[in-house]
Amino acid sequence: MRHCLVVDDSEIMRRVAHGLIEELGLTSTEAETADDALKSCKRAMPDAILLDWHLPGLSAHDFMTQLHALPGGSRPVVIYCTSENDPQDVARAIRNGAKVVLMKPFDQDGLTRALADAGLSSSMLDYRTGGRSDRRLRMHDAEFGGL
Repeated sequence: MRHCLVVDDSEIMRRVAHGLIEELGLTSTEAETADDALKSCKRAMPDAILLDWHLPGLSAHDFMTQLHALPGGSRPVVIYCTSENDPQDVARAIRNGAKVVLMKPFDQDGLTRALADAGLSSSMLDYRTGGRSDRRLRMHDAEFGGL
């Protein structure tokens, strides 16, 4: 079964994301900080990481750099979650390894599309997306300045 690590300093966001992910037929664990997430990845590398853009301590960008230095650290698909429509920050996240950008707040359909774009598949994901996964970043050129 596919596994997603949810990294967010907000307990409410972690619980909501955890519930939505499990409703889609995936397993998930939670981490409050990037340091906790790295420890979790060292124990068992997830298939995907839902990563909040603003974390206490180690930044999301530094987390991605350190993640990729771990054995198997290039395997998880990083879904970068942000509430800021900042083209420079999004571009930096992509340079640091994010494969999908998900704007906050998100709902189940938005998370489903992000997980499908990340290449994760389950019967629920296939049902909700019609079996499509285009693996493209969910951004519009006009919105982010043609990144």
